[in-house]
Amino acid sequence: MEKKRTGLYLFPSMLVILAIILVSISSPGGVSLETGMTIRGNNVTVIEGLHQINGSIIVEENATLILRNATLNFTTTQSYQFEIKLQNPRGGTPRIIIENSEIITTGDHRLEIRLFDNSTAKITGLTMPEDIQINTHYTASLEIADSEIQGTIRGRWNSSCSITNATIHELEGNDNTQIHVANSEITGSLLCLVKNANATIQGLGPGHVEHWELHENLSTMHLPGVEKPTIIVQDTEVRGFRLHISDNSNATIKSSDLRKITATSNSQVWIHDTHSEHGITTFKDATVHAYNSSFGPSTAIHNATLYFTNCTTGYHSFQDRSQKTECFYLELTAQDPENTTIPNATITVVHPNTTTIAIKTTDTSGKAWFILASGTTNSTGHFPIGPYKVTAAHLTYRNQALIEMDGNKKHTMTLPIPVPETAWIPCLTIAPLIILITKRSPTSRTVKTGKPSQNLTWRSGSLWTPHHDLNHGESKYPASFASITRL
Repeated sequence: MEKKRTGLYLFPSMLVILAIILVSISSPGGVSLETGMTIRGNNVTVIEGLHQINGSIIVEENATLILRNATLNFTTTQSYQFEIKLQNPRGGTPRIIIENSEIITTGDHRLEIRLFDNSTAKITGLTMPEDIQINTHYTASLEIADSEIQGTIRGRWNSSCSITNATIHELEGNDNTQIHVANSEITGSLLCLVKNANATIQGLGPGHVEHWELHENLSTMHLPGVEKPTIIVQDTEVRGFRLHISDNSNATIKSSDLRKITATSNSQVWIHDTHSEHGITTFKDATVHAYNSSFGPSTAIHNATLYFTNCTTGYHSFQDRSQKTECFYLELTAQDPENTTIPNATITVVHPNTTTIAIKTTDTSGKAWFILASGTTNSTGHFPIGPYKVTAAHLTYRNQALIEMDGNKKHTMTLPIPVPETAWIPCLTIAPLIILITKRSPTSRTVKTGKPSQNLTWRSGSLWTPHHDLNHGESKYPASFASITRL
């Protein structure tokens, strides 16, 4: 009899325990979840239909949340007030499965779906506005297919993310994240992280990507043991790229069309012939050298230093001790009074503070090029630099000019080199005159230059040497000229 009674007592208890372990809640549409919910243990919770949610949804341990044909409207009054969070696996795997559902917020406030530790998310047919983002942390795993997500997907640490046949607005991979995208569209931008590495980025821009791998296509070299994300994109339309260069990296960017550039933490960045739609953000002692490029509105913070040569920028804000030096090109030509260019002329540029900052020699075309600062800008204002004193010299001849570098400049400097007079003699009288001169000047001698009669030209290397008076052994003309008789 006692055994029978014991059985009667145990049977209801087992039912209760079984119900707790295997509970499945299917909520009808229109139910208001006033304070959100927390799911633990091995619970499996299914939500369908429309729900106004005034709180966060937490999934822990080995619990599973399923959204099936559901619309969740979080009634937020400010950004990040509520969240969907998977955490604390405690030996289990917190899971969320989303099928043909929509997640929105009241008032378009920001909301995060966060996956921690060993949690997983499998999403199919999800529609989500730009105010909501998905973040994966540690070893979390995310799978997305056939969805339209207008927000940001961000991978951190050792998490993984697989995206197929989906539309994503922003995609970021950090630390050791593994991201694979196929047959999709990234309507905003894909973040490329360069951390503690040397990288060369060339020809990066929007378009259809057949196959692209982050560190292969950016020619990136990392130090051993440095964390780096792996991003593989296949058969996907990418509308923009963002570069984030940090932690003592050295990066060179060439001929690219980017959405934005960020440089931080003692990184050195060289930018050539590149456009960045949303500008460049620099902070924490980063240094940027930009040439022949254009940037949208930009920001410099902390001790960031920028050198812009022949660049255009939108509004640029400066904070703390950051500053920008704007530079332009100076093309200088040295010539004689007959407008003949002079190679090997020495060009000296002196700063307004009397410091000599550049000395160059003109090339075979008589030209020399310089990059000179026009002014500096910081949080207190703009400070012009100039004019520069420029001196052109050849042998004992020189000329000077004061040049303001308020833009790219071309300047010609004429050296006061005496020009020999040339007598033009009618052809019919040349022969008699030559005979007459020969008879009257028996001591004169003809010196062959080895060059045909022609206008004076300059060559690379040494200048043509002038004729010499054989009686005195001195030049009749300055060494910068050759005495050529034109017949």
